[in-house]
Amino acid sequence: MTKTTVKFCNDGNISAGDVIIDRRGNEMVVVEVVDNQAGDCWALFNGKIRLINAYRVAKVTERDDESAATRGR
Repeated sequence: MTKTTVKFCNDGNISAGDVIIDRRGNEMVVVEVVDNQAGDCWALFNGKIRLINAYRVAKVTERDDESAATRGR
């Protein structure tokens, strides 16, 4: 059984390499920020590059995975 704790931030401040999650729970990786003021960026999702607005997503700031295989290391 796996227990995962994830912390989010949705201030619209993103950069390349950030992991973001949209309102439907889809995880994406930011490839390039197009316009910081407008919040537009290119993100990789399911092997395709999509234009995403950062003000409609949340950035994963911290993820703590605990599973039986990694417990006690």
